[in-house]
Amino acid sequence: MERVAVRRAQVRYAMTRRLSCRRACGLLRVARSALGYAARRPERDAALVAKLQRLAAAHPRYGYRRMWALLRRRGLAVNAKRVHRLWRGNWSHPAAAPGAAEGPDRGAGAPARRSAQRRVDL
Repeated sequence: MERVAVRRAQVRYAMTRRLSCRRACGLLRVARSALGYAARRPERDAALVAKLQRLAAAHPRYGYRRMWALLRRRGLAVNAKRVHRLWRGNWSHPAAAPGAAEGPDRGAGAPARRSAQRRVDL
């Protein structure tokens, strides 16, 4: 959803630079009908976002699937895809443990793949 809003902002900026709406939309490949669109989701999802925020504060390492399960256990019938969309838009992933990105046997400067370790001595 953010990409669409960014595209709309780009079209509006191009229009301030003396381009017509049709020309700006053509150059940026945005449908002219998309410029007048106003999303209604934020008001519909406000209650669910508040509940997710409370759960995320209580369980900072849980992901969207676990949050969805907690919501279902508390009696809220909500779609997992909706929870995923809200989770993706409002929270980033928790910080990884130090050294987790490098892997157990990879230190600094080690090749990322095993095939990169092969050497040919001439």
